[in-house]
Amino acid sequence: MAKTVKIQVELDGGEQYRCELHRPSIETLSVVNKLSKSDEVKAAQILVSQCWVSGDEEIRQDGLLLLAVAGEFGKSNQPKVSVVKN
Repeated sequence: MAKTVKIQVELDGGEQYRCELHRPSIETLSVVNKLSKSDEVKAAQILVSQCWVSGDEEIRQDGLLLLAVAGEFGKSNQPKVSVVKN
C-alpha cells in the first residue's frame, strides 16, 4: 500500500483543517511539474485531488488552505537522504 501523509493546517483564528494524502504517481508528478511552470494553483489542485485519501473538504475549496497543504505535501515527499555511489 502507498505511504500516506497526514497534514494539518491551523489558521490564525485557531481553526484547524486536516487531510491525508498518498504518494503521487509518476504520471501525477509529471502533470504537476509541467503545470507548475504556468499555473501553480491549478498544479496544487491536481496534486491534492489526485492524492486525496480523506480530510476536510474546505481544503479543496479554499485557495490558501490548498496551497498550504500542497506546499507541506511537497516537502514531505522529498528524500531525506540521497547518496550517489560509484
